[in-house]
Amino acid sequence: MLRKTCYAPLWTARNAARPISLATSTGILSILSLFLASKTIRRWSRFGQARVGAYPEVYGKIEVSRLSAPADLKIAPDGSADFVLTFRNLHNWMKAGQADAVFAAFYRALKPGGMLGIEEHRGDPKTKQDPQAASGYVNEDYVMQLAKKAGFIIVGKAEINANPKDLKNHPKGVWTLPPTLRLGDQDKAKYVAIGESDRMTLLFRKAAQKTGQTATPAN
Repeated sequence: MLRKTCYAPLWTARNAARPISLATSTGILSILSLFLASKTIRRWSRFGQARVGAYPEVYGKIEVSRLSAPADLKIAPDGSADFVLTFRNLHNWMKAGQADAVFAAFYRALKPGGMLGIEEHRGDPKTKQDPQAASGYVNEDYVMQLAKKAGFIIVGKAEINANPKDLKNHPKGVWTLPPTLRLGDQDKAKYVAIGESDRMTLLFRKAAQKTGQTATPAN
């Protein structure tokens, strides 16, 4: 069964002339973010261009760039993007030791006042954050620290993707739960009853450029 999903940061993307969706596949979230964007240029980082490229009348002109830290971090010209969206990618960048570099890339790509929307598996705040996020869970305050370090300002958060049934103590981490169900049939009914992971939905903004001031990207 598909989880009922609504992403608060996406609504801001409706009026974004140049949004960036960080997509690892041609999944529904990546396609939805493109559909909500305006009919002008979009940039879709990483994969999936074949599917959306087949329907230009729906998605318009798609620009494709690659995000693969540390080698490929130029996801868009500096200061050109209105919005960056990323869904459950942060734990992978942490595992690779590239979270700081990726946040800095987001900051460089965004215009002053540009927005960053993040959805991620939310960890237990009572548990010390594993810098490599081996369980797939990331503490909300850790994400906020990463964003602040890169120069972002927190704008808001939503609980639309919260799941209080998820106690975050599963033997195979977040992948114990649907849709992965890494334990197979072992305790399957238990994990299906819990449902998908508890998730944070956060919105950040790059500080607006002051009159007469030149914006300096984060290092």
